[in-house]
Amino acid sequence: MNSGMTESGRLWPATSLTRRFRFGLLLFGLAVWPAASLVALGTYAEGYAVVQLIRLEESGLFMNSYEGKFKIASYDKDEQCSEDDYLCYAPIAVEQRFSVRPENKELIGFLKDNDGREMLVQYRIHRVEPMGLSSDFEVTEAKAWAENPAEDMNPEFGIEKSGRLRSFPVYGRVIRFDYRGTVVGTWEGLYLDARRRKVHPFSITDQSMADYIIKAIQSRRQYHFLVSQAYVVTIRESDHDIYAIDYVKAPR
Repeated sequence: MNSGMTESGRLWPATSLTRRFRFGLLLFGLAVWPAASLVALGTYAEGYAVVQLIRLEESGLFMNSYEGKFKIASYDKDEQCSEDDYLCYAPIAVEQRFSVRPENKELIGFLKDNDGREMLVQYRIHRVEPMGLSSDFEVTEAKAWAENPAEDMNPEFGIEKSGRLRSFPVYGRVIRFDYRGTVVGTWEGLYLDARRRKVHPFSITDQSMADYIIKAIQSRRQYHFLVSQAYVVTIRESDHDIYAIDYVKAPR
């Protein structure tokens, strides 16, 4: 509905009272816009994932953009499996549509040169599909997945265990990790259990552990880590979390 119109479409009388009412609405709109925009139009998630590029192509009649698809690891949350025996979940590869802004020429060049290859991408998931893009999943950076972590990275890191239901060791790596939410956000991820050949979602609420996992996901090298499971969850999505990582030996 346009400002200054009734529901029937007739113009409001142009009185001074109406002008003051309009001005008040404008001030109210300006006051709530920053918070409202975060919820309605802001970014839902930002993070990293290991993917295999399928294709990239230029599209658009008036506003050009680059659109593509890649394969990304996922799982079927309805799979019938035993959590108690660590048999959830079987990994599956799903196709994900994505967009790249045309001004991101370096990224476009890298993707064109690496069609069909495995890589690490940094992405942003929008609540509302951005103007000029054909999907809400925007890739902002991409690079070859390094073999080893940075030389200055500490080979081990740990925080206090949060889950009290149980804890158990895993050998593998994190293959997807992103920050989700607006007002209250959490880090959500997917780890690969290399020995059992399973994947499982997990949540992180400790920023220092999140920072360490962001460094770890930059390379394909696997590591030992400890997972705890909580009795109940509140703001986070998963009852599993990672609280210790060690590249050399299994942490205790």
